[in-house]
Amino acid sequence: MCGSDRAARASVTSSIMPALGWLTSPAACAAATGATAFDVAELLRSRATVYLLGAEETHATPLVTALTGHIAREARRIAARQPSGRLDPPLTLALDEAALISPVPLDSWTADMGGRGVSIIAAFQSRAQLIARWGPTGAAIILNNTAAVMVFGGTKDRDDLNYWSTLAGERDEPVATTDERGHLTARTVRKVPVLAPAQLANLPAGRVVVFRRGMPPVVGRVRMAWARRDVRTQARATHRATRAVVQAAETTTRHAPALPTGRTAPAPSPARAGGTREAGDRDR
Repeated sequence: MCGSDRAARASVTSSIMPALGWLTSPAACAAATGATAFDVAELLRSRATVYLLGAEETHATPLVTALTGHIAREARRIAARQPSGRLDPPLTLALDEAALISPVPLDSWTADMGGRGVSIIAAFQSRAQLIARWGPTGAAIILNNTAAVMVFGGTKDRDDLNYWSTLAGERDEPVATTDERGHLTARTVRKVPVLAPAQLANLPAGRVVVFRRGMPPVVGRVRMAWARRDVRTQARATHRATRAVVQAAETTTRHAPALPTGRTAPAPSPARAGGTREAGDRDR
């Protein structure tokens, strides 16, 4: 690169700079330095969790993407050495805002990661966001490889709404024909969408449409994780255990014996010292 002409150096530099923009952040540089390398095998063995926080405007996207890719590649390599070809325990990649913060190659990952014991949960703002990041072909591959899709309401894109409405299919709706007197004259059947685009756009808060292989679309209810009964029960148990540890530590500190000190001879009191001198004076 150093021996190339100015135009070539400018082209290479402009391509590399976005990937190295995170080096301008002291926090990102500190996170990338350490005495030991990141051990993915130990992460899987200890069933630990890694939280990667970033934003598009902080230039941390390349760093987050690189670490996510490293974990996924190492997990795939470890799974290939297992007798079953799958990770045990498995690995879950929860990628929120994947198109902005962690644009990993989901079009290829979704093809074989499931068979390696790696589950991928990715969240996007819309189908249009997938197309903008991975292109029409890549977005189609990701959606085709996905086992289940949850669609929230609020989408205003017509193409997205028509796509999901078409995916939901059609149903037969009976139509009754009556005369001017209200008497039934005929019965027919017409095809209507199971979920019209307007219905998808106006889903109430907390409602989602679930598309899953082997079953018709279902309208379900979602809630925050901390509102679930099992999560609240676990939080209370953790709080009680922490409080018991704190109380035990306080009790131990309160009743701990005093530290031993060195033995010293008691110093004579001033009164005794004076009386002795007076006795000596009388003897003299």
